Amino acid sequence: MPLKTSYVERLEDVLGPAREFLSRAGDLFARPRIVVPTAGAKAWLASELARTLGASPGAGGAGQPAGDGIVANVEISYPGTILGLLQPPRGIEPDPWSFDRLTFTVLDVITGPGAADLGIPFDVGREPLLAARRIAGFFDNYHVRRPGMILRWEQGHAHLSPVATNARDKDGDWAADALDAGDDWQFRVWRAVRDRIGTPSPTSRAGFTSSPSGQQGSSGRAAPPLPAKIACPQPVLVAGLQSLSLAQLTALRTLGATTDVHAILVHPSATLRSHWAATTPPVSLDVPPLRPPAELPEDLDPLVATWLHGARETQILLASQGITPTHERPPAGPVESAGPEASSLLVRLQGSIRTAAKPEPQKHELASDSSVTIHRCHTLSRQAEVLHDALLHAFHDLHDLRPHDVVIVSPCLDRLAPHLEAVFARAVVGRDGRTVKLPLLVADRGLHELSDAAQLLIDVMRLVGSRCSVEDFLAVAEHPLVTGHLRIDDDMTRCWDGLIERTTIHWGFDAAQRVREELPAEAAEPHTWRAGIERMLLGAVLPPATGGHESQATIPLEHVPLGSLAAIETLAQIHEVVRTLDDACHDSSATRPVAEWCAAIEEAMFGLCGPDAGDLAEPLRAVRQLRDAASATPVPFHDVRTLLEESLTSIVGRQPLRTGAITATSMVPLRDVPFRVVCIAGYDDRAVSVAESPGDDLAARQQIAGDGDPRIDTRRALLDCALAARDRLLVTCTGMDIRTNKSLPLVTPLSELVDFAIRHGVRPAGGDEPSGIEIRHPRHAVGRRNFEPGAVQPGRCWSHDPTALAASQGLGLDAPLPVTRVAALADVPVIELALLEEMVRNPLALYLKKSLGVSTWRDDEEFPAATFPLTLSSTQSRTLAGSLLRHRVDTGGSADEWIRAARATGRIPFGRYGDESLREIVALVDGIISLAANPADPVPLRGLSAMPIRLHTAGKLLSGTLKGYHPDPAGAADDLLVDVRVTRGERDTWDRPLHIAALRLLVAWASGSTPQRAVVIARHQNWKPPVFPGPAAIRRTVILADALRDRAAAAERLAGICALLPQALATPCSRFGGTLASIAEKLAANDEAGARQAFANYVGYSHAGSNEALVYGTSPRFEDIFVPGAPELAFHAAFEQLFTIGAGYTLS
Repeated sequence: MPLKTSYVERLEDVLGPAREFLSRAGDLFARPRIVVPTAGAKAWLASELARTLGASPGAGGAGQPAGDGIVANVEISYPGTILGLLQPPRGIEPDPWSFDRLTFTVLDVITGPGAADLGIPFDVGREPLLAARRIAGFFDNYHVRRPGMILRWEQGHAHLSPVATNARDKDGDWAADALDAGDDWQFRVWRAVRDRIGTPSPTSRAGFTSSPSGQQGSSGRAAPPLPAKIACPQPVLVAGLQSLSLAQLTALRTLGATTDVHAILVHPSATLRSHWAATTPPVSLDVPPLRPPAELPEDLDPLVATWLHGARETQILLASQGITPTHERPPAGPVESAGPEASSLLVRLQGSIRTAAKPEPQKHELASDSSVTIHRCHTLSRQAEVLHDALLHAFHDLHDLRPHDVVIVSPCLDRLAPHLEAVFARAVVGRDGRTVKLPLLVADRGLHELSDAAQLLIDVMRLVGSRCSVEDFLAVAEHPLVTGHLRIDDDMTRCWDGLIERTTIHWGFDAAQRVREELPAEAAEPHTWRAGIERMLLGAVLPPATGGHESQATIPLEHVPLGSLAAIETLAQIHEVVRTLDDACHDSSATRPVAEWCAAIEEAMFGLCGPDAGDLAEPLRAVRQLRDAASATPVPFHDVRTLLEESLTSIVGRQPLRTGAITATSMVPLRDVPFRVVCIAGYDDRAVSVAESPGDDLAARQQIAGDGDPRIDTRRALLDCALAARDRLLVTCTGMDIRTNKSLPLVTPLSELVDFAIRHGVRPAGGDEPSGIEIRHPRHAVGRRNFEPGAVQPGRCWSHDPTALAASQGLGLDAPLPVTRVAALADVPVIELALLEEMVRNPLALYLKKSLGVSTWRDDEEFPAATFPLTLSSTQSRTLAGSLLRHRVDTGGSADEWIRAARATGRIPFGRYGDESLREIVALVDGIISLAANPADPVPLRGLSAMPIRLHTAGKLLSGTLKGYHPDPAGAADDLLVDVRVTRGERDTWDRPLHIAALRLLVAWASGSTPQRAVVIARHQNWKPPVFPGPAAIRRTVILADALRDRAAAAERLAGICALLPQALATPCSRFGGTLASIAEKLAANDEAGARQAFANYVGYSHAGSNEALVYGTSPRFEDIFVPGAPELAFHAAFEQLFTIGAGYTLS
C-alpha cells in the first residue's frame, strides 16, 4: 500500500475524494483520519461532507441529497500531527518529543550539571524557561524541516542537512557541511536532550535511513518497522495542503507501508505543473534538493509563475523523492452559486492563474464590472466603513447572496476587529424605510478575547512584580467575576474611588516592595496599597479623636463612615490575595518549580473568584497543561507568566461557518475556502511585512526546496483569496495620506495584482487618476462625494447612511449659535443661603450643577500615575494649608506635629521634594495667624459660631447657616463676621470672598443681628516667596453703607439679590473669566471694537477647558452671545447695581 499522491486545482475539489475515502467499506468502529491545512478548512470540509454523507437521497430537489447528513467518528487534524502518526497513541504514553515536554527537557539540560560545557552563547540563567522554549522551538522546527541534519546529529555528527548537490563518500553516503564553530552548541544541547529522553527522535520514527544512498522503493529495501502499539494504524487522507516537508513525506511514506495513505495537494495551475515537470531533479531519497532559482517562462505569465514558486518547490521536492502525483479531476455537477458572468474580470483573472497563459486584454468598465475592486482609504477605521458600504452594494447586486457567503480576511485582525464590530453594529435605514443590519462574527481570536476569566488571569499575573498601579489593581478588583463572587456593587466601587483618592494611593503593594527597589526609607511606606488600606480601616473603626498627629504610627483617615467598613474589608481581601502571590516571587526562593507556581496561580484565582467558578475552567486548563508537561527544575515567575500569556492570547483556531453571519478572520484559517464574496481588509505594508529569521536558526543557513519563502507565501495568500472568491473580490487598504490626501504606493503584492489586472484590459493609472479597479474614498464618512452619484465609484452613489448624509449636508453651513433665551423663571419659594452664596461666587457653575446636573470638576487623569508625586498642585497646597490652619487654630498643635502626620500619610512629597512647599504652607499659616493676632485690632479665630438663619423676604423664605459669627464678648455691640481663608481675598478673586462677606452682613442685618463689619483674612495677592517675600496675608474689612445698616433696608436689598437666583438657575450667566465687566463697559460706551477685542483675548487665553466652553462651545463668537437683551449682560447689570463694593470695601 504505497503512498498515493495527487493534485487538485482548488480546495473544493477534495470533496469527491474525501467522500470516497469515508464511504469505503471497513471496520465500523475504525476512526479514519483526515489531515487538513487549517481550522477553517476543517470546519468547511466537515460542513460540506455532512451535506451528502448519510443524507436522505433525492430529497434536496433535482435528485440532490437533502443536506441532512452527518460526519462522525472522523479525526480531522492539522499538518503538525503528521509526524505524530508514528508515535504511540496519546492515551497510552505521552510523547517526550512533543513541544511542551521538549521545552522542559531542554530546561533540565541547560540548567543542570554540565550546562557550562555546552557553550551556549547567551545567558540562560535570567530567563531559563524562556531560553529553553526558544531552543526547543528551533529543535521542533528542525525535526520537520531538517530531518537529514537531525539524523546526522543522532549519529553523533555536528553537520548541517545533506542536500542533493553534495558529493557522496566512498560508501555512497551523502556528504554534509559541518556546523560553524558558533553553531555547534545546538548540536551539543540536542545530543544532551536526546540522551536524557532516551527514545528515538521524530525524525528517526519517520523512517529516515541511516544510509541515504539506498533507494527505498527501487531497491526493495523494507521500510523501518512501525512502533508495536500502532502496528495497524487507520487509513489517512491528507487533503488540501499546498506543500509537505521532507519529514512529513517520509512519515507518510513509512505509514503507507501498512495502511492506505492518500495525499491530495492543491496546485492551481495544471499548465505550470506540466511545464515544471520537464525539469524535475533526479531522485535523492531522504535528501532534499536546494531551492531552485526563480523561473520566468517566456510563453507564460511571469506574475503567476512567481506567485506559484512555492508550488514549484513542492513539485521539485516530490520528484526528488521519486513521487509523481496524479491529477484528480472533479466530477461534473451543477453549479451551486449564482456566479458572475463568464466575462467578468474576476473570472478572467482566475482563468489566467490556472492556465498561466499571458492574458488577452478585454475592455473593462468599473461601472458594470465590480468583481475586483481595491479601495484606497485614509485610516483603518475608515476601511471598516468602506467595507460595510461595499458589502451593502454586494447584497444589492448579487442574487441570493447570504451573509454566510461572505468572508472578511485581514492580516491585522487584532487591530481591525474593534472597528469592524463598531461599524457593523450600526443599522442603516434605506430610502424605503427598511432597517438593514449586517450580522458579523469575528472568529480566530485569542482565548483572552473570548473568556473574561482568561483576561482576569492575565491581569492578575501582570500585577505580580509590577508597580501595582491604581488602574491595574482596580482592573482586577472590579472585574465581573471578582465582583460577582465577593458581592461588590456600584456603591462599593464608588466608595473605593473616594477612599483611594483621599489616602493618596499611587503604587506599590507595601513597604517591602519599595525596599526591594532600594528606595529611601522615607519613601517606603507612603502611597502604597497597604498604607492606604490600613488608614481606611483605622479611620472606620476608631473614634475621630483617636491617634494624635505626633505619633509615628499609622494615621487614621478622617471622616470614614462605619458603613464603609465592608467595602474596605473587601478591598483588603483582594489586596491580600494578589500581594501573597507577589511575595512568593520575591522571597528567599524566588525561583520555584513550575508546578508550585501553577498551584499559587490557581489559589489566587480561587481566592478572587471562588473555587466553584465555572468560568475558570478554560484558562486554568492552560495552567494545568503547563504543569503536566513541566519538570521539577525551578524557574522565575516571569517565565511562567510569559508562557501562560502566550497560551491565553494565542489564536484558538475556532472557525464557525454557516452561522448566518459574515465571518471575519485572519489570513490563514480560511485560506482556499470558497466564498461568494471575499474581502481582504487592512492589506497594508505594516500588516504584510516579513520579519527576518533569527540569526541562530540553522534552518535559515540552507535554502532547501519546500522550506517556503515568506515573501512568496505572502503573495500566495493574496492569490488564494482571489481564487477562493466566486463572485466578488474586495480589497481595502490605507492608500491615501491622511495629511496631504495624496495617493500612497500600494504594498508590493497588491501593486502586482493591479499590474496583472491591467494586462487583462483594466485602465492603467495615469496622471492623478488611479487604475480602473482602484477606488479612492473621502477621508470621512460624511464627505460629500459619498453621496454624489458616480463621485466615488462610477455608476453608483456610494454611501447608504442617512445620518452621515444629514451631517454632510450640514457641513460648511455658517449656522449661527442660537441666542441664549431666559426660560420661564421657576418660582423658588425657599432659598438656601448656600445656594445664594454659590450664585454670588459663580453663577455659571450654579447653572451647570443645579440646573443641568453637570459636574464642573475636571481631572485630566482618571487614575493617579504609578509614580511618586514630587510636586504639589495649587489645589493640593490650598488643601494642606487649610488643614494646617485648622490644626493650629482648633487644637493648638504645632506645625511640626502636623508635618510629621502629613508626611506619614504621603500628603507631602517625600524628602527634599516637599520641603519648599512645606515652607511656603507653614509661612502662609503663620502669616494668617500673626495678622489675626495683631494687638492693635485682634481678630478672633476661635469661638466662632454658626448662626441659624430663617427669615422671610419678598415672599421668600431664606434659610441656612451664617458662618463665622463672633458676638462681642463685652456686649458693646461690636459683633463680627470672620472669614479666614488660605486663598486670595481681593475684589477680583475668582470666588469673590469680599462679595460673600457683604452678603453675610446683609443676611445678618436682615435677620435682626447687627454685626458691624465682616473681616476677611486671606493670602496676599502678590505673595510668592522668594519672588515676593512681603507679608503673606492681608486683612480686608467689609462694611455696609449707612443706608443699609437698617433691618428693613438690608431685607430690601437682600430681596433684590434673591430675585436674581431664578434667572441664574434658568439661563447661563457667565462672567467670562471676569472679562464681562470690561465688555459691558465698552458696549455702554459704544466701543464695540474694544468689546470684541476683550472677548477675543478671553477666548484666546482663558476659554479652553473652562465652564464657558461647556455652554458656548470651544469657539464662541461675539455676535452670537452679545446681542441686544443678552441675559449675560442683563444679569451682570442687575448684579452690579445690587452688589457694588466701593471705596473702603463698603457695600453701597
